[in-house]
Amino acid sequence: AVVSTQSGHYGRGNMENIQAWREVIGDQADLRFMLFLDCEDDVCTERILARNEGRSDDTPDVIRHRIKVYKESTLEVVDVYRTSQKLRVVKASQSVEDVFNDAKKHFEGF
Repeated sequence: AVVSTQSGHYGRGNMENIQAWREVIGDQADLRFMLFLDCEDDVCTERILARNEGRSDDTPDVIRHRIKVYKESTLEVVDVYRTSQKLRVVKASQSVEDVFNDAKKHFEGF
């Protein structure tokens, strides 16, 4: 999410639910938009496995569970901002360069 406050712009990449948003930001910000990086589950799983960070919990089953939990907790926030027409979506299944370029376009003018 990108918001404007008196001290400037603020970005937060992990507002898991509406309650977390209200606790952290409340009415202190003017939400310009929420940027949602939308990626298919299989692509996310492949990328996590490919990063090879040596985590013992980077297995396909555990990753699928993490994605499920993420969706259950985060998509509520996405839907709220979709309804308010403040949601901008980037297809994150593209190459890293394309995701970056598409995301960057949403920040032009800030």
